[in-house]
Amino acid sequence: MHKIKNKVIVGVVLTLFFVVTGCAAKTDSIEKNGTTAFLGTVEANEVKIASKVPGRIAEVLVKEGEEVKTGQILLKLETTELEAKKKQAEGALLAAQAVYDKAKNGARAQEIQLAKANMQMAEAKAQLLEDTYQRLKNLHEAGAYTTQELQKAETELIAARAQAEQANEQLNLILEGARQEDILAAQANVLRAQGALDEINNALDEAVIKAPSGGTVNTVVHYQGELIATGTPLFSLTDYQEMWVELNFKDREVTERQVGDKAQIEFNGKVSPGVVTSISKNPDFAVIKSTNDMTEKDVMTYLVKVKLLEPEPFFPGMRVNVTF
Repeated sequence: MHKIKNKVIVGVVLTLFFVVTGCAAKTDSIEKNGTTAFLGTVEANEVKIASKVPGRIAEVLVKEGEEVKTGQILLKLETTELEAKKKQAEGALLAAQAVYDKAKNGARAQEIQLAKANMQMAEAKAQLLEDTYQRLKNLHEAGAYTTQELQKAETELIAARAQAEQANEQLNLILEGARQEDILAAQANVLRAQGALDEINNALDEAVIKAPSGGTVNTVVHYQGELIATGTPLFSLTDYQEMWVELNFKDREVTERQVGDKAQIEFNGKVSPGVVTSISKNPDFAVIKSTNDMTEKDVMTYLVKVKLLEPEPFFPGMRVNVTF
């Protein structure tokens, strides 16, 4: 008798297993007034907003439950340090640009004239010391000047010749202008300085957190005075005006649906018109047990999305009835 009870219990369990798994493989649906109503779930886009830059929160401009528009400012970070870095970057850019302009455009006429005058003065001085040295040399040979005095004159002459040569080289450099390599290097410094300034300006823009889309603020995570790191979550935002229902159809059922099909979405007596906006061609797989044998069979289901044309009475997560 005890063995019979055990068999009966096992039989009941197996029967329930087949019934439950068999039902799970079917599209959720009910018969209502002679029409098949498919069960689906209302979904909406939820956007999680985080900060791209670290900093201290200066001001939070919205609260939970508030409706916001695309581009509306939600939060501001303190920017005192960034503003100081911006001034430094602007100064570095001006300096780099000046060096590049000078290398590219060459010397001004006044600079060329000044270099010529310096060269002429240096050459005149060298010539004067040359004449003086020759005169002292003749007098030294006649015994009128000492060797020490002659050596001093020679030293002054050598220095004057070097100065004249240097002045001549400086004039030639000015006339020839900067080398192409120097111009390219100066241009690269300008680009580097501009990039540093652009990076700071971008950080200043990111210090003002704006709504990427319209919707309702669900959560405010941090508040004024708090210090946040890069990637810190700040808000979650849901657009309740753009909602849809997701349904899963088996392969035979999905062939009866087309994009553009009209639908009625119902929940607790509230009804909204809808339209099929997408039918996935990539199936999901469910596994059921065959009632005839113990082998597993794959059952494919396809995701169908129906847009709510009047979303006001509905909320994400609701299980609704959809008729076509």
